[in-house]
Amino acid sequence: MNTTKAKQDDNVEWEVLNPLAEYETPVFAPSPRLTDLNGKTVGLYWNGKSNGNVLLEEIGKLLEERFKNIKIIKYWLHISVGADNQKRMAEQCDAVISAQGD
Repeated sequence: MNTTKAKQDDNVEWEVLNPLAEYETPVFAPSPRLTDLNGKTVGLYWNGKSNGNVLLEEIGKLLEERFKNIKIIKYWLHISVGADNQKRMAEQCDAVISAQGD
């Protein structure tokens, strides 16, 4: 049997790199909770993952059955929500419910 031994070089220096970027996540205070949804506008945000829309559709139906004059706006974006969409939802809605699927 013929084996080859690798020569070990004790002078080799290795640098290990972490591929994750360092970043700071802004921290926001939670929004005040609504005491009642009657007459309010509620956004339903779905990012396109399988079955998230099914859950949100049912939540929307239940909210409409329970609260008077509630308005439901669907945000079926199929992408990351992004700052522009966040701003639009904040301007148009009193509350937003988001769901992911699978």
